[in-house]
Parts: sequence; C-alpha cells; structure tokens
Amino acid sequence: MPKEKVIRNIPFTKGLNFIVDADESTKDNNVGKTIVLRLIDICLGANNIKNIYVDFETRAKNLVLENYIIEHKVTIILTISSQFEESSDKKAMS
Repeated sequence: MPKEKVIRNIPFTKGLNFIVDADESTKDNNVGKTIVLRLIDICLGANNIKNIYVDFETRAKNLVLENYIIEHKVTIILTISSQFEESSDKKAMS
C-alpha cells in the first residue's frame, strides 16, 4: 500500500481568497492556480480527470503531472464546512 502524504494543504476562509506565489521574485506562472481550480472541479463532480493534466486551449498533456497522478494514485480531498471563519492573516499559498 502506498505511503500517504499531503502534497499541499490549501485552507480557504470565508470571503475572498487568493492563491499567490510565496516567492515574490518570480512571475505569477507555474504556482498551481489552474491545477487547484481543476482539482476543486473534479471534487465537485466533473467526470473527466484528464482535465487536470490536459491544457484546455492547446490540448497538450502535462506528461509529468499525468504520470505522477497515475503512478502515485493521487487522492483529492475537498472538505466543506459550515464553520468557515474569516481571517485576514490567512492566505492559500502555492
């Protein structure tokens, strides 16, 4: 059985949430914003897992991501709670 580990935990709070790069010296690309949204979409019922690793516009596959998901049997967990607390000092970092 594969060893379980959390790849990334992204807490959201009530109100507006931003997913930004923790390293301010880099540009906004490749921090995982689109992947996070695609994973949420899958959790909410989208039935095509390929949407995670296939670019919508170019139809190109991200082979590294596809292989990682398949080889490591990645599980996505979305927890929705009625006890969303507002917090100005928390932000989801990617």
